[in-house]
Amino acid sequence: MNTEKRTGEIYYLLLIDIEGFTSFSSSARPEVVSKIVSDFEDKVKELCKEFSGEVVKFLGDGAITVFRSSEDALEVGKRVTSLSFGGLKIRAFLHVGDVIFSEDRKDVFGFHVNFAFRMLDSIKGGFLGISEPVFHIITRGKGDFKATPLLSVKGVEHPVKIFINGKPSAVSETTDVKLYFLPAPLWRRALALYLDILIFASSFGILSGLLIGKFIPDLTYKLGSQNIERVEEGKESASRHQGEEEKILGIKTPVVELEGKKGKVKLGTALGKVEAEPGKIKFLIGGREISISYVHLGGFQLFFFSLYLGLFWFFWKGKTPGGWLLGIKVQKADGSPLDLGTSLLRSFLTTIFFIFLGLGAIIPFLIRGKTGQDILARTRVIMD
Repeated sequence: MNTEKRTGEIYYLLLIDIEGFTSFSSSARPEVVSKIVSDFEDKVKELCKEFSGEVVKFLGDGAITVFRSSEDALEVGKRVTSLSFGGLKIRAFLHVGDVIFSEDRKDVFGFHVNFAFRMLDSIKGGFLGISEPVFHIITRGKGDFKATPLLSVKGVEHPVKIFINGKPSAVSETTDVKLYFLPAPLWRRALALYLDILIFASSFGILSGLLIGKFIPDLTYKLGSQNIERVEEGKESASRHQGEEEKILGIKTPVVELEGKKGKVKLGTALGKVEAEPGKIKFLIGGREISISYVHLGGFQLFFFSLYLGLFWFFWKGKTPGGWLLGIKVQKADGSPLDLGTSLLRSFLTTIFFIFLGLGAIIPFLIRGKTGQDILARTRVIMD
């Protein structure tokens, strides 16, 4: 007689599995494999008996157990995942829900059973995972369980979050379980980068001006009637000698001297001089000459812009000011936050690709859905 209970009955379902058993058993001696399975089954039976649980059935390297008490199920899960058999770690997943329990077939069925098995396969050995309902029932938001990133589970319409007694990264993607995220559209990413360029350029200009202000004093000059005459005289003198040195502009006052020739501008103060000519800027300070080419200056700007992006991504959890305004952020491909090395690598790749490739930098995105910097740095850009 079939004694299946098809009415919803709540059980705490604890699934247990030996990680890596299939590959291990393919090369190990049969007697070793048999002993591991025997020791595993004996320990599970012992724990279930001690904590009022029931072993529904063994699956070779795994077991299905049910409990009426959430505390008992949690304790068994913690104890069994602290063990290892033949060097193989144990993983477990605890879920709660209504199941179809069959007395004569010694089995359980239903959506919650399928869900639990899919989640168990994504957990690494040595860890216990619990579903969100169990987390709120047992821990009430406390304890040593940490939430994983949102997951997309086969057969479940909405994203799922589970909790692990350890690192959230103890969950890996499988055929049925994938990390859930909403990719940021290309237009948002492009606009965010444009905003970051504007914000950086403005900040860089202000800071550069403040820095230069340390070396060049205030150039304000109050022009009285006498000073105006000096300026006019300077203009007339410059006009008379224009043919001699092709001077375009020449102004000399007690505070500042400004001279402009074809292709060269010279600014002098009591503290030093600055000369600019095509492709180069020279600073003459205290008898010492500092020459900076436009190429070097552009390189400095690119270097600091890369730092701007990388440091913001690291310290602001994957966001820059532009990204924050557009509601996007960067994270590792596995869903974990960026570390400093990954942040800096991606920032320098971003700068290099857009400088040397221009619009060509979006070709990988159009083909693979990822930009070159995301492919090489193993990152992704998602909606925040």
